[in-house]
Amino acid sequence: MDTVIELEADEARAWTDAVARFTEEVIAPLFERPECIATPADCRRALDGLVELGVLNNGPDAGLGLWDLPQSALGRRLSLSYLQVVAKTSAALAYQMHLQAMARHLDRLAGVHDAQGLPLVLMQGKLGLGREALVHLLTGQALAPDQAAMLADNWAWPDAGQARLLNALPDWSALWLCTWDVGEGWRWHRLDRQALGHTPMAPGFGLDELQIEAVHALQGMSLTETAATPCLSGAAAASAWSTLQAVHAMGLLAITQAGVHRAGAMAFEQAHLRRQGAQLIARHAAVQQLLSLARGAASEAARDLQALTQPDAPWPGLRELWRMRARHQVRLSMGASAALQVFGGMGYMKDTGLERLLRQTHHLRLLGGSPAELALCVACWDTLCSPWPDALHEEPTP
Repeated sequence: MDTVIELEADEARAWTDAVARFTEEVIAPLFERPECIATPADCRRALDGLVELGVLNNGPDAGLGLWDLPQSALGRRLSLSYLQVVAKTSAALAYQMHLQAMARHLDRLAGVHDAQGLPLVLMQGKLGLGREALVHLLTGQALAPDQAAMLADNWAWPDAGQARLLNALPDWSALWLCTWDVGEGWRWHRLDRQALGHTPMAPGFGLDELQIEAVHALQGMSLTETAATPCLSGAAAASAWSTLQAVHAMGLLAITQAGVHRAGAMAFEQAHLRRQGAQLIARHAAVQQLLSLARGAASEAARDLQALTQPDAPWPGLRELWRMRARHQVRLSMGASAALQVFGGMGYMKDTGLERLLRQTHHLRLLGGSPAELALCVACWDTLCSPWPDALHEEPTP
């Protein structure tokens, strides 16, 4: 068993090293000047290179690509490493990789073979996840009429009045989206770009290379008219929804952590170069506290992510992943802010890159459920499903 684990670790390092070299040689030059925004064409060329490398797997069979094998510890280790390596240079490119890989995961589940296409996936409903109503559904509790109505509205078929927001490069060719209603439950639909309306929205707060689009079905196109499109329904759709929400939580946290790690490293270097009052600012207590905050936020998130990839680590539950994100995303935002403050007023200049790292950290925390919504979901889940521990040292039942 130890030999197998050692072989897996060596293989994971080899793949991660290959991605690191590609990032340094191909991706980093595109983002060398943080005040400039890489073009969609440049981003697509970089992503095509990751396809050739095997990191983005467009084939029908799972390999060692991003999110090919999320149920295995090695698969999670590789996937999180890929995202973190790329996200240190560009969170936008890492997030685009993440969306593409999840869409390909759904393609394989549904038996879709579209190697030349550029499918993406939408992971949220109209207004987030669905709060406590979603938790009642996930835990098998009976839904009150108002809860069923909330879920049905949030995950409704996206007609013109129920548009959902997509944050991605604008060259996608197909989109996976999920619907829920009382009668059918979860259903995944794969829709061609031509079957959807997509309206460009105002730029977001971060992920500058990506565009925000309001996506909706064309006027007059009903849910029943999509029966011919590849679709997952029933237990398979519910399982895919839970799996991809867990994958989404891990991916978002990994991308954010990598960006804050980079911001902290830049702040640490600045603190040991800049002088104030005839001494390095690293010797000032206020700067030391800022660096400690950034270091703590990045290292604590890294430890929790690493625990998910240990050889004996079980598949992480959605509740615990949401709990992890609700806690770490707030701290990571504080850590990015602390790193920027080390630079003083210079931190707000675009050419330092710190303001961009801070913006992307704030932007990422709102995707896949905001910390406030995730905390509400976890609190409801705990109350419904976990008895209070009998002793102070006991942990509540998962």
